[in-house]
Amino acid sequence: MKKGKRKRKARRKELPQANKPQAATAHRSRIFLETSAVIYHRHGHTLMQAAVEQAIGDGRVEVSIFIRMEYLRGLVLNLIEFYFLIKESDSVSDALIDWSQKVMQDRKLKIVLMTISRWLVEQEDSRNKDKSMRRLGDLIVRLVYEFDEIFRGLAKDRLQCRLGRVRLPRRTFGEDMLLRFYERFKAIQSSTPDCSLCKFKTIRQSALARRGIDLHSIAQRQKYAKNPGYIRQAERVVEALNTHETLPNCRWCERLGDTIIILQSPDKAILVTADRAFEAFGEILNREIRRLPSLAQLKQQLQAPDPKG
Repeated sequence: MKKGKRKRKARRKELPQANKPQAATAHRSRIFLETSAVIYHRHGHTLMQAAVEQAIGDGRVEVSIFIRMEYLRGLVLNLIEFYFLIKESDSVSDALIDWSQKVMQDRKLKIVLMTISRWLVEQEDSRNKDKSMRRLGDLIVRLVYEFDEIFRGLAKDRLQCRLGRVRLPRRTFGEDMLLRFYERFKAIQSSTPDCSLCKFKTIRQSALARRGIDLHSIAQRQKYAKNPGYIRQAERVVEALNTHETLPNCRWCERLGDTIIILQSPDKAILVTADRAFEAFGEILNREIRRLPSLAQLKQQLQAPDPKG
């Protein structure tokens, strides 16, 4: 346990924060981590984590409340759902097999999830469902706490995202913590959130129009036809502009995530991402994008012969 704690503390020091005194940081680049870069850093292969650190360099790192929301929605909520699936199941093994049938992934992942349960039951205390649940609960709570400790630099929240502001109380794990957190998150998702999505949409539209920036037209979609991520986002932007809805809805933020992220990220910040869609957005908006290589690419780079050798 002590070794693990030392590793986590060391990793927290690796990300220079954006909220340091201006005099000490004026010469350093401003780095904005997109959701995929956060996942690379927090949960990726060691090569992926090293790639993020290289992309950051000595820059000042920040994320947004919207990025925090995507982390909570994509990772934490799924872990909480898995926690309560274990509770309803006869064993952790059964829960993993049940989960494997629910995920919309290829057959390889389903087979791994179904088979890994046999490995788990051979581990010490793995048959103790209560102990396994407590360990998972501790992990979920720790992931949320560590996110907020590591990514202290926050960009201005022009959206006033309510989901990204849902927090866990600062105390040791309790099942009621997870349940209240989950219920609060889902309640906001299913309601009309008290956020500034509509205002954000209007302001961004006006700003783009003043600058003569074409974010989503047919011409742009033809130009970036080989970038499917951008095409999906452009089509959803058109859908959002044509909607008759007059109230904010979390569904739109989920569908337009990449577009919202690039439009709300600080103008002078370098955006670090593993998502190719941002390369098109970067060219259109004249923004610097540092795209992280895939794990396969990183391994190829590692195996490539040294030209100096």
